Amino acid sequence: MVFTNFVMRLSAITFQQINELNNRRISAQKSYKILVFGDVDVGKTSLVTRYVENRFSTIDTNPTNTMVKSSRFVDTLVDSNIEIIVCDCPSCDTIDFDEYQNADAALFLYDMTRIETLKSTERWNEMVDMNIFPNVCVKLLVGTKRDDLDNRKVFLEMARSHATKLDMFLHETSAKHGVEIENVFKAVCRRIRQRESTEVKTKRILKEKSRNFG
Repeated sequence: MVFTNFVMRLSAITFQQINELNNRRISAQKSYKILVFGDVDVGKTSLVTRYVENRFSTIDTNPTNTMVKSSRFVDTLVDSNIEIIVCDCPSCDTIDFDEYQNADAALFLYDMTRIETLKSTERWNEMVDMNIFPNVCVKLLVGTKRDDLDNRKVFLEMARSHATKLDMFLHETSAKHGVEIENVFKAVCRRIRQRESTEVKTKRILKEKSRNFG
């Protein structure tokens, strides 16, 4: 009986959370779709879980074979109740990019203890540019496992140079300790908002020009 009550109580919490999520989604002013790419074991799932659920799991997870979506709702200085849809993308070359279209931003993760994962971010970036339309304008290079500095192989200047080469902003994070995770997504939201403002201004200018010539 105790076990049954526990299951019922757990189910009730789950249904309540689902209802709250659906209600917030209905009332959301807008949504931002953020893709997360990187090699196997760079910590994509850990980063997403830390941001969405504010927790870190020490249990090893199997490599991501399909895209996994998670949502979190945030308020900014400009907008309230924005749905942040974070897509944990599979670490393989055979990706069906159909469901990746119309993304607002992409994070390219590398493991600070494995230099080859930094080099791989260039390949991931090329795949995004070739397969996702319209082109993703907001991109960040994100180092993971900042808590394991004793085994660090990718040093800051090396990462900065690579970020400059790819025309990306750089952040170094630790999902284990929650370091810099919030700032990564705040930076993403801020740059998406800046892009939106620029697009609105551009459309207004073009509309005024067409009116003048008309």
